Order: sequence, then C-alpha cells, then structure tokens
Amino acid sequence: MLRMGWYRAVTAKSFTAHERLALLAVRHRLVEIRVQLDRQIRGLLKTFGLIVGPGNTDALIRRAEALAEGNATISGLVAKLAEVQRHVVAQVTTLRQGVRQHFGGFAKASRRASRCTTITARSTCPTLSRAS
Repeated sequence: MLRMGWYRAVTAKSFTAHERLALLAVRHRLVEIRVQLDRQIRGLLKTFGLIVGPGNTDALIRRAEALAEGNATISGLVAKLAEVQRHVVAQVTTLRQGVRQHFGGFAKASRRASRCTTITARSTCPTLSRAS
C-alpha cells in the first residue's frame, strides 16, 4: 500500500487538542439547545397570537413570561421552558470561561490565533483545531 501511494502518514493529535475540541463541541451543542429553546418559547406563544419580539437574552424570557401571565396553562409551559433555558445559559457561561482559560495563553502567543479564539470561530479557523 505504501508503494502504491494509498498510505499517507498523519500526525496524531495530543490529548490537550482532544480536550479543547471536546470543550468547543460541548459548548457549541449547548448554544444550539439554547437557540432551540428560544424558538420553542416563541412558537408556543405565537400559536396563541402572542409575539415576543427580538432578542435571545433573559429579557426575552421575561417578556415571554409577562405575555403568558393571563393563561395558567401557557404560563406553566413557558415557565418550564424558561427554567431549562436559564440553566443552559448558565452552563454556556461556565463553558465560555473554560474556553477562555484553555485558549487564552495560546491566543496571546500568536496574533493569528487571537483572531480565531472568538467563540464562534471554531469552524472557520483551522488553527484552533490543530493546536496542541
């Protein structure tokens, strides 16, 4: 296989690189869950003609809870979704601090890498995925 060119040597990623990728992947998934919860809250209220408005912060949840106040069933459902959404936001915040901790020194060492360490740059910056 080697003589025919079907074999290509690859470098193995370090354990630290795997940890960093796992950290970014988990944070990315939690952000997706938060966005889905925001959309579920909006969709639930829209079914009843209640429009929450723009935003994805705690202000959106407060507006949703205020809109649903008149109906006990809708209010209860929004409260459950809001509780889960707040918990997910807290976990994302914790992971954001972990990302800054893991990538902080790496970014300071390289100007190019510092541009890539924004939270959303994982998929657009190959430098981070190759870091060890």
